[in-house]
Amino acid sequence: MAPAVVGLGLALALAGCGAGQITQTDSMLPAVNGVEAGQGAVVLRDAAIAYPEGGSYKSGADAPLVLTIVNTGANADKLTSVTTPVAASATITGNTDLPGGFALAVGTPGVDVPGGAGTSTSASASATSAPGSSSAAPSSGASSAPSTTSGAPSSAALPLGQIRVVLTGVNTKLVPGETYPVTFVFANAGQVTAQLPIAAPSSPRTESEHGEHEG
Repeated sequence: MAPAVVGLGLALALAGCGAGQITQTDSMLPAVNGVEAGQGAVVLRDAAIAYPEGGSYKSGADAPLVLTIVNTGANADKLTSVTTPVAASATITGNTDLPGGFALAVGTPGVDVPGGAGTSTSASASATSAPGSSSAAPSSGASSAPSTTSGAPSSAALPLGQIRVVLTGVNTKLVPGETYPVTFVFANAGQVTAQLPIAAPSSPRTESEHGEHEG
């Protein structure tokens, strides 16, 4: 009996020491990787809704997207629109032409991409066209990027353009841990619908963000 009593007392003491303590992981959200989806030669990679300041998007807010759109085929395509039932509309800024073997980074580096680590490190500055540009092919500066020889090309090895897509007028609260349907429409590939999560934050949540999400 004596060893059993001692063991029970030790377990209760340890449980008491841990009670009421808040660990570092208590303020962290589980990492959520973006999703991948495709239609024909067009593939969406690491697609997500950018992590919001405050921990969630309230009704009426604007929610930017972060992802890479890759044309793995030889024929040119073009992103024509983005729709979702959780927002009134979506705005697209930039040249959405998608030549064969080309990629578009969606999101503003350092702003829309969590942690400020944008995908523009692989992009040539000359590959980004101003809104309304009619050019359908990457510039000479972008075409010097290495190309793949087999299989689906890696977006890191492709000429890379930069656009911005923002869901405007969110009509419901968007919170981490849930996914939301977003449809991308391309001129040739057609519709690609993906269930987008909210991207993981780049740092632990603050107390205000924790309370916001719990509420």
